[in-house]
Amino acid sequence: MSAPFHVGITRSLSLADGRSLMAEEALALLEREGISYDYYQTEDGEVRTRDIAEFDAIVLLGDHFGYPALEGNERLVAVARWGVGYDNVDLDACTAHDVCTFITPAGVRRPVATAMLAFLLALALKLPQKDRLVRTGEWARKTDYMGEMLTGKVLGSLGLGNIGREFFRLVAPLEMRHIACDPFVREEEARAVGVQLVDKETLLRESDYLFITCLLTPETYHTIGGAELAQMKRSAYLINTARGPIVDEAALIAALESGRIRGAALDVFEQEPLSAGSPLIGMDNVLLAPHALAWTEESALGNSMEDAKGLVQLARGEAPTTVVNKAVLERPGFQAKLRALQQRR
Repeated sequence: MSAPFHVGITRSLSLADGRSLMAEEALALLEREGISYDYYQTEDGEVRTRDIAEFDAIVLLGDHFGYPALEGNERLVAVARWGVGYDNVDLDACTAHDVCTFITPAGVRRPVATAMLAFLLALALKLPQKDRLVRTGEWARKTDYMGEMLTGKVLGSLGLGNIGREFFRLVAPLEMRHIACDPFVREEEARAVGVQLVDKETLLRESDYLFITCLLTPETYHTIGGAELAQMKRSAYLINTARGPIVDEAALIAALESGRIRGAALDVFEQEPLSAGSPLIGMDNVLLAPHALAWTEESALGNSMEDAKGLVQLARGEAPTTVVNKAVLERPGFQAKLRALQQRR
C-alpha cells in the first residue's frame, strides 16, 4: 500500500491551551481523504530542510520559507500559506525547486474587511479617547473629543484586490466617496464595486481615510514615506492592515508627532512584535493591534478549510486553485510530482 500524503502543520498555529488554529473541521477533512499530518517547529523563524523532511506539503504561518528549506528536499510539493500574504515565502526558490505556494483568499476576505471597518468607525467616533475618559474619571471632557460623520468623506485605498473590494462593499451604506490606486485593476472592475481609480498622488491628496491593502513586494516596500505623507491632508488618517514595511514607520511617527496627519490605525508594523519603546505606544491619536485584529473563530475556520481543500487537491494529483507562483504549474518537475501523487492514491 502506498504511503499516505503527509502534511506538516506549523507549531506557530498552536495556542497556549494546547488547541490549534488549524480547525478541527479541516483536520477531519484531511483524515477523510486519507491524508496524515503532524506538526513541525523551527528554531529561529526560518524553515529548514531538517524541519520538514518527512512531509509532502506544509502549512505555513509566519516563519520564513526559502532555500534553507528546499536544498536537498526532493519530496516537498507545496507550501500552504495560512492567510494571503506571502512576503515570507521566496517564490523564486519555490518555483526553481518545483514547489507551489498557495494562499487562502476566501478565508481572510470578510474578516480583514470587517477589521478595517472597525478601525474606520473607531477613528471617526474617537472611541479610544472616549474610553479613556470614562476610565480616568474625566467624563466632563467628552466635548473635547467630537467625532465626525463619514457621509461625504473620501475613503481611499492603496490597492484594490480581494480584501479591498470586500471592504468597499461593506462600507457602501456609509455613503462616502470611494477612490483607489491599483495599476493591476481595470476601470470596469473598480466601477463594479463603486470605486473610482485614481493615480497615487490623487489618492494621497484627496483621501480623508487612507487604507493600505496592497501586497508587500520590492515595489511596495516603503511606498508610503515622508514625501507621500506630506501630500496627505492634515486632517487625514492612515490605516494599515496589510504589511508594516509598506509604510516607512519612522516617517509615519514623525508625521504623527508633528501633526502632519491627524492619526493612524495600525495592525501591522515594520518589526513585529512592536518594540515596547516605540513612540507609537504613547500616542493617543493612534490605534494599535497585534497583527490579529481580523483573527476570529470564523477566520481560523476559513483559512484552515481553504488550506485543507488545496491539500486534498494535491493529494489527488491536482494543482490547488489558489497557487501564487503560477510559473511552477508548467514545469516538468512539478508536473512529475503531481503524477507521482496520482499514482500513490
